[in-house]
Amino acid sequence: LNLDSWERFFISARASAAENPDEIAALVRLMAERLIGNEDRFMALVLKNCAVGDLLEVKDRMIGSGKIGGKAAGMIVARKIVTRSLPSTASRMEPHDSFYVGSDVFYTYLVHNRLWKTRIRQRAREGYYAEAPALREAILAGSFPDRLREQFVRMLEYFGQTPIIVRSSSLLEDGFGHAFAGKYESVFCVNTGSPEDRLASFEDALRTVYASTMDESALAYREQRGLEDSDEQMAILVQRVSGSLFGNFFMPAVAGVGYSFNNWRWHPELDQRAGMIRVVIGLGTRAVDRTGSDYPRLVSLDRPDLDPAGVASRAQYCQRAVDGLDLENRAFATKSLEEVLPDVPPWLVDILCERDYDTERTLAERGENRMIRIGTCAGVVAGTELLADFRSMLRALQDAYGNPVDIEFTVNWTTGGEYLLNLLQCRPLQSLCLPAVSSGSASEYDAIDVAALAAVPPEDVFFFLHRNTMGPQLNCRIHAVISIDPIAYYNLPYRDKPTVARLVGALNARYGGTGKTVMLLAPGRIGTSSPELGLGVSFAEIDHIGVICEVACSGAGYQPELSYGSHFFQDLVESSIFYAAIPENDPPSIFRPDFFASGKDIMRELLPESPLADGIMRVYEPGELFFQSDVVRGSCLCARFGTCAYR
Repeated sequence: LNLDSWERFFISARASAAENPDEIAALVRLMAERLIGNEDRFMALVLKNCAVGDLLEVKDRMIGSGKIGGKAAGMIVARKIVTRSLPSTASRMEPHDSFYVGSDVFYTYLVHNRLWKTRIRQRAREGYYAEAPALREAILAGSFPDRLREQFVRMLEYFGQTPIIVRSSSLLEDGFGHAFAGKYESVFCVNTGSPEDRLASFEDALRTVYASTMDESALAYREQRGLEDSDEQMAILVQRVSGSLFGNFFMPAVAGVGYSFNNWRWHPELDQRAGMIRVVIGLGTRAVDRTGSDYPRLVSLDRPDLDPAGVASRAQYCQRAVDGLDLENRAFATKSLEEVLPDVPPWLVDILCERDYDTERTLAERGENRMIRIGTCAGVVAGTELLADFRSMLRALQDAYGNPVDIEFTVNWTTGGEYLLNLLQCRPLQSLCLPAVSSGSASEYDAIDVAALAAVPPEDVFFFLHRNTMGPQLNCRIHAVISIDPIAYYNLPYRDKPTVARLVGALNARYGGTGKTVMLLAPGRIGTSSPELGLGVSFAEIDHIGVICEVACSGAGYQPELSYGSHFFQDLVESSIFYAAIPENDPPSIFRPDFFASGKDIMRELLPESPLADGIMRVYEPGELFFQSDVVRGSCLCARFGTCAYR
């Protein structure tokens, strides 16, 4: 056989592991450098938790050569940490079943399709954005060399006709300080049909992920972090989709994200260091994206009984649609909960849902007697052993990483009520700081809040929030306030609502690089894909804004939903943007929407070409406005300069 240096190294590594056991640590480092990289902090995790056999298993599951990328490496190392430190939890973990398309395959693909010169032009500063669209289209139209296609076929034969997901795993992804959350594509492959159909679907998924390196949001993310000159080869993580078949609908029972530190203290009795999870029925896509009118279940791991929506509002803020894979139509699909539940065993329905007795009573009064179930993941919240596993796992990972972490997971149950966890992803949150532990009780925190507020003249307070805040500890001047009128926005025709988002983006660009701290107040959900629910901005349109507030307005039906755990939230965390919900009638919280009534609106001066009528969107540059936050208390205060009591 004519073996290249890559193959010869790993053949030699196998032999050395058996012949020279005293040199194992050095061998692990050499192997990890080739498979993962040499970033110091992550290398320390690999050396402490991975053995030669672990890395050889990775090599045996590789297609092509090069590195496996950050997402794949984080998943592997995190599972090893849990196995070493929490054997009882590890016994309840579903084995991962993954393959890795090496980072060198990305360059092979570009060369094979004669795209290397275009790639070089795109890497130059003048071509960074200009060449990206053409390169993206060319990547989508390319083909793979026959030798790689043969390996793809063997991998697909191994998986059989079970669903798989093709996930980005670039060299910079999920590293310390750079999550790239939601910047690159992940593509589900239903993986049914003829071998030719399955291969074509898989190759389309690979091309889609490769092409996403040229997406404007990914390019902007790299540029903002000074990574535009870094080598961003795209490796691929191919995972068997965790779940079961319900009729023709394939999905996990539940999926979601977990955080080792709960930066949203929605109740004074919560221990932020216990962590939290954001969980949904079905695929985790609904846990990381802000879609439709659905609400994932947020669970504090120390007090799962404290629901941020409150028991009375649970039927309103619940999950109504489920994401999964439609095997009959060979496609990713979204179905209503009512469509899915008839194919779910009754014992599992009781874990996923709860009865809506109020609605049932209302229907009964009308002569309609039927059972109404709402998607609240009730069995997850009630599962003390499961929540204990999440808490201990997140704590162990945070301790190992030396940073707060977030994970992606699935959970499936057997008919006997036993559960299996699947840890799909883990990454450090470099910019999410841990505050010092206070010896004060929750009631003492509240007393401090009230005392601080009492020291401020009422007419000087713009808003004070005692909960529903997330973000860094801030003590800064606010130079500009962008305010969107909820009623005026509600009355805009649907087709005009995206215009507001684009104008926010224009203001964001105008203030970017000026050193000014900008505050945005907008109705409903910020970053939603449904403009009728709030402001549908992309992160690139708000990345220079320092404080973002979602404003409730019952008169227009707008309800904030802090998107903890979503890709949108990941961007806020990495950019140290403060994020809060301003409620209605939630004392001691205060909000004075007429605070700037006598101020000068400079919207027209900044954007004279705006097609919006005056008053829908206003911009103020107050001379003396200050903002302070307290991450431990979960409170913040915005008032006229010199009056803030936290100073």
